[in-house]
Amino acid sequence: MQPRAAVEGAGARSLQAGLQRQRAGDLAGAAAIYADILARTPGDSMATTLLGLARCGSGRFDEGIGLIRHAVALDDGAFHHFSLGQALAAAGQPAAALPALRRSIVLAPQVAAAHTTLGSVLYALGQFDDAALAFRAALALDPAQIDSLIGLGQSLHRLDRPHQALAPLQTALGHAPDRQDAWSALARALLALREHAAAEIAATQAVALAPALAAAHCDLGDVYHARGAHAAAAASYREAIALQPTLAAAHSHLSNALYDLGAFADAAAAAGAAVALAPDSADAHCNLGNALQPLLRFPEAEAAYRAAIRLRPDWAPFLSNLGVVLTAQGRLPEALAAQRQALALDPGFVDANYNHAVSLLMAGQYEDGWRQYEWRWHLAWSKPRDFSQPLWDGEPLAGRTILLHPEQGLGDTLQMARYAALVAARGARVVLEAQAPLVRLLRGLAGPVAVVAMGDPLPPFDLHCPLFSLPRLFATTLATIPADPYLAADPELSAAWRARLGPRDGLRVGLVWAGAERIGRHVNRERSVALAPFAALAGVPDIRFYSLQKGEAAEDLRAAPPGLEIVDVMDDVADFADTAALVAQLDLVISVDTSTAHLAAAMGKPVWLLSRYNGCWRWLTDRTDSPWYPGLTIYRQTEPGDWQTVFARLRDDLAAWRDAG
Repeated sequence: MQPRAAVEGAGARSLQAGLQRQRAGDLAGAAAIYADILARTPGDSMATTLLGLARCGSGRFDEGIGLIRHAVALDDGAFHHFSLGQALAAAGQPAAALPALRRSIVLAPQVAAAHTTLGSVLYALGQFDDAALAFRAALALDPAQIDSLIGLGQSLHRLDRPHQALAPLQTALGHAPDRQDAWSALARALLALREHAAAEIAATQAVALAPALAAAHCDLGDVYHARGAHAAAAASYREAIALQPTLAAAHSHLSNALYDLGAFADAAAAAGAAVALAPDSADAHCNLGNALQPLLRFPEAEAAYRAAIRLRPDWAPFLSNLGVVLTAQGRLPEALAAQRQALALDPGFVDANYNHAVSLLMAGQYEDGWRQYEWRWHLAWSKPRDFSQPLWDGEPLAGRTILLHPEQGLGDTLQMARYAALVAARGARVVLEAQAPLVRLLRGLAGPVAVVAMGDPLPPFDLHCPLFSLPRLFATTLATIPADPYLAADPELSAAWRARLGPRDGLRVGLVWAGAERIGRHVNRERSVALAPFAALAGVPDIRFYSLQKGEAAEDLRAAPPGLEIVDVMDDVADFADTAALVAQLDLVISVDTSTAHLAAAMGKPVWLLSRYNGCWRWLTDRTDSPWYPGLTIYRQTEPGDWQTVFARLRDDLAAWRDAG
C-alpha cells in the first residue's frame, strides 16, 4: 500500500525524497528526512508513519510501532493501519497485527496488498482457513499477486488439500520461476500426494535457487526420506544443520532418517538436540521416544511420549506410542488405557488399533485380542492375499476345500499349523500353503492336510483363511489353546540322524542363539544373544551341546568361547524336516525366540526359551510357562538387555536338570 494521497499536500517533495531513500535501503537517510519534516510539522501523520517504518526496518520495533500508533491516533487512515499491521507482524506480534490489518481493509477494501498481508498473519497464527480466504480476496483484486498465490497454496496444503494447493503454486511459478518459496511449497504438496519424483524435482530446484537456505535442504531431505533414501535424507538434514544449527526441524527429521538407518543412538542424539532447541515441539519429543525404544531405554522413552502428549493431548499417535512403551515394560493396564484414549480420538487409526490388539493378546484377553488383531491387514507389512475365493469366516466346511496360508515368519507358521487338523475335523479338505523350508515337515501333520510350497501352483479351493485368523474363528482362549504336540520327525530321517550322531556320551542339549534379520533389525538384535554368554553353561558336566543355529550367526562358532564345545552338524540340515529329526535326538533345546523353539516345543520336546525384556505377545507376561506349549519354560530378562542374570539362572537350572535326569 503506497502513501500516494498523503504526499500530494505540504512537504510532498521532502516525503518523496524520504521514500526514495527508504526504497533504496538508506533507512538512516530516510529517517533523517522524516524527522526534519516532523520538527517543522509535528502533526504530520504520514511522516510519523514513515519514520516509524524506517525505525522498524532498522530493528527498533518498539520505537517504530509507537510512532505508527501515534500516527493512527492522528489520522484513522488505511495506510497507517496497514503500516501498523505490517510493523507488528515483523516484530513477531501477529495476533496484535490482526485488528490493524482488518481496519485497513475496512477503510480501503480494494488494496490487494492488505489482504495478502492479512493472509500471511493468519497463516502465521495457524488460522489456515481464514488465511486462504484472505489470499483469495487478494487474488480477486489482483490475480497475479505472487505472494497471495504462494500463500494460498501453502494454506491449502496445511488444510490437507494438497490437490487444490498445486494450481496456485504452479501459477505463481509461471509468473515467477525464481521464487524458491514457491518451489518448496510445491515440493511439500507433491510429497503429500506421494508424487515423489515430481516432489524431488521441485525440492531440488528450491535448493538450487537458495543453496544457503537451511529450510530448503530440510524439504529435500523430507522427499528423500519419503522415497526410502534414508542416507540421502540424512545428508540433506545435516547440510541444513550446518547452515542453521538452530533449525530444530532439521535435527528432528534427521532423527527419523537415522532411526530408519538403524543408527538409534545417533537418532536419539539428534532428537535430543531438537528437543533442546524446541522444547515446545511435540513431534521432537515423540521422535526422541521413538529413538530411545530400540535402545531399551523405556522409562526415558515413556517420559518423552508423555511430554509430547502434554503439548498435544488430542493427538492419537502420541497416545498410541505411549501404549507401546508401556506394553514393553509389562504395564498392560496402563498401556490398554492409553490405547483406548488414542482410539477414542481416532477410531480408524491403524497403528493404535494394531498396538491395542498386541496389548490385549499379551494380557491374555484373547476374545477381544483376536478380533482386534484383524487390523494387521491395514499395516504396510501385512497385505491380504488377492484371491477371488472368499475368506472363510466360520461357516460350515463339510465337503469344501479351504486354503490355509501363511502371513508372517517361519515360527508363526509352525505355531499356527496346529489348527490345520481342527479345520479338517470340520469336514473340510485342507490345503496348507507353507514356506518351502517347512513343507516336508508339515506333510506329517494329522488331518489329512495337503501341504504345498509358497510359489508353487495351488490346487482348486473354495475358501481361504490366513493362519492368524484361525484362533479367532475357533474362539481360542487361554484355556482352549490346542496345546498337544502336533509335529513329529520322520522316522527314517530320525534313524539317519541317530546314526549320524553316534552313541550317546551324556545328555544332549541343542542351542539357538540368534534369529533371522527379516523380522526387523532392532527386534532381532534384542531377541538374539551373542555366543559368549553360553560359556556360563560350559562347566555343567555330562552335557554335550549341539548347534541348531542356521544363517549368518552360525559363523559365531568359529570364535566360540573357550571351554564351550558345540557340535555343529547343521551343514547337513536341508530344511525343518532335518531339524526335527535332529531335535528328536536331543534331550533339551535352549533357544532364543525363533522358529526352532516353536518346532521343538510343537514336538513336545522340553524347550527353555530365552526371552528379551519386552518379549513377544504370545509369551504373555509374568509367567515362566506357556499355554501354547506345555513343555516350554520361559527365561525372561528382568532388566532390558541383561542376559547375564538369565544365564546365571540357566546354569543353575541346567545343573539341577542334569542331576534329576
